[in-house]
Amino acid sequence: MADAFVATGPTSTAALSGAGPVQAVAVGGAQLPPFSMTARPGDTYWGLAIRFKEFAPTIGLANGDPSMTNLHAGGQLQIPGWRAYTVHAGDTLGAIAAEFGTDLATLVKANQLANPDLILVGQRLAVPDAHSRVPDQEARGAASALGLGRLVSTEGAAGSIYFQFEKGVVRYSNVEGKISSVTVPDPRMGGTVELSGRVLETALYGLLGSFQGTEGAAGSVYYAFDRAAVQVSNVTQQVVGVRWPDGRFTLPDQDVY
Repeated sequence: MADAFVATGPTSTAALSGAGPVQAVAVGGAQLPPFSMTARPGDTYWGLAIRFKEFAPTIGLANGDPSMTNLHAGGQLQIPGWRAYTVHAGDTLGAIAAEFGTDLATLVKANQLANPDLILVGQRLAVPDAHSRVPDQEARGAASALGLGRLVSTEGAAGSIYFQFEKGVVRYSNVEGKISSVTVPDPRMGGTVELSGRVLETALYGLLGSFQGTEGAAGSVYYAFDRAAVQVSNVTQQVVGVRWPDGRFTLPDQDVY
């Protein structure tokens, strides 16, 4: 199949997955234009957050909509942390993923590719770029989603930036290029608790509201928020799912918020 490839035709990821580096990619994506898209009927901030692995409040802030109430079909949206890459002859999806420090699944989901084994020369793809992130904007977005109040102070230390809000601390990792944790008071258990990994992602993708405290039951810990509780297994330390007040149980990345 590789012998049949021509510059003006499609590139098969399956056939060319072992190809060399992608062609003409700007270093780190810094010279690529920001990625923007046209909102479609049914799009929501939390759905876009899951699709692009971005925090919904950050997308809202980047588009001048901090309350996340003005998303309308046909409007233009910029997705922070992502840039637009145009496919060149010889590119493969695997090589593009490697170039931008991501994986195939992330690119397939973000670009809603019906056939992940086929990309076309000239096709416009969204690719992640940590260098285009704005730590202050992301920290404020997380604080808004979790009800942490106003920003009190900012301090940098050992590769991280600590944003102190009235009701919690947002830690932004300069190494990872993203928010790594949020430390908040635990009203139920006392002291503080660190929200990180899938718990934090689930809370901010799903806009679950302010943190209400932790509670243990039957081998699990429940991280309770205004709208639902995130269940984490004590055995695997993995997020099991989200439990809702009406009895529903959903997986953490389902677009059901």
